[in-house]
Amino acid sequence: MPSAPSPSSPTATATPWDVVVCGAGPAGSSTAALLADHGHRVLLVERETFPRFHIGESLLPVSNPILDRIGLDRDQLAKTFVTKHGATFLSEDDQRESRIEFAVAPGIEQPASFHVERAPFDQLLLENARTKGVEARTACSVAAVDLDGERAQLELEDTDGRTHIEARFVVDATGRHGLLSRKLGLRVMDQELRRAALFGVVAGLPRPEGRPGGDIRVILRPGTGWVWMIPFADGTTSVGFVCESEALEGRDRGAPEECFHAWLAELPYFQEHLADLELISPARWESDFSYSTRSYAGRNWALVGDAGAFLDPIFSTGLHLAFQGAEEVADAIHAALTEGRGAGHRPLAKYGKIQQRRYRFWRRLVRKFYHPGFQELFYRPDVWPAGTRALAAALGGDDRPGLADRLRLEALYLIARFQTAPPAPE
Repeated sequence: MPSAPSPSSPTATATPWDVVVCGAGPAGSSTAALLADHGHRVLLVERETFPRFHIGESLLPVSNPILDRIGLDRDQLAKTFVTKHGATFLSEDDQRESRIEFAVAPGIEQPASFHVERAPFDQLLLENARTKGVEARTACSVAAVDLDGERAQLELEDTDGRTHIEARFVVDATGRHGLLSRKLGLRVMDQELRRAALFGVVAGLPRPEGRPGGDIRVILRPGTGWVWMIPFADGTTSVGFVCESEALEGRDRGAPEECFHAWLAELPYFQEHLADLELISPARWESDFSYSTRSYAGRNWALVGDAGAFLDPIFSTGLHLAFQGAEEVADAIHAALTEGRGAGHRPLAKYGKIQQRRYRFWRRLVRKFYHPGFQELFYRPDVWPAGTRALAAALGGDDRPGLADRLRLEALYLIARFQTAPPAPE
């Protein structure tokens, strides 16, 4: 492998990198690993020091073939993390409950996934990229980037100072930070999905026995939002409250722990366990986190994962879209570089169209979710099994359902318009 530009020699004229990937989260590390598999010379740059905390812990079964291709051992993942077979939905008053397993979904051949603690999981992905020949530099930020020439020019900054490097291609995988999307003015905030989340990790929350114990548990709060509970292998649970951003106006954001405990105490599901619950991580806010992008690629750059778009996390699409995008952008960049036609070549244009279509699919599903009638359908999976199977496929990550399941989803959307209230109690 050719030597990299020396950090102590900013004016060095080493052979340019084929691709510089900015951001070593799941999208970045996976993109870098796949590009290295294609035989490209890849530099992976991450401004933080790993391992580090990150939210977004739930994987989807449709990602499994991509994990295999990246080179992760899913048998080992099963020993390290909680296996996820489905989702359990609970009512706000804790009187109703239903469960949907991925196994009932058509077309999902491996109907189980994982809940991952991101610090060790992201470290695993980073080390996996290194084993494939990627040079990875952490605690190293991109101070400047110039995309105007045939080759991208970057200034990297770490404790040794600044380094100038060149690359044939730059991938922005910096998540919400959006290195290139902000520089190029591409980010579009979703004004219809202005949500905020308050979350933390708690100990002392019991979980069901057997397969349901690995479910993501979701408390539905019509008109208010929803709550996630994601189990970890050490017995702790990630708990997050999602609400409309407007609901936080006037609230003191400087006291997240106080607010977190107050919101726990409001819900019957948590009340009987309050004496045993312990917040073992800082409580954190995130707000206005749904956005898209005007473009995913240009002549010598591309966006992947959260750097391009992110949606309300109700369907746990964050990591799934990161892995899908990583696979597709790595293949598209390989085709563009190999054929020598630059990033404007058809594979990159196709990559962008796929991401935009995928975003529209999930955005529509998220918007439907917030209709009370649609939430009601989650409690009644036995009423129309074929419709539930189509919904289970979406919960598993399938954004390209066959014609029959597309029609069933459309039918569910239509039914939800007229299902505005729960049935009267018997």
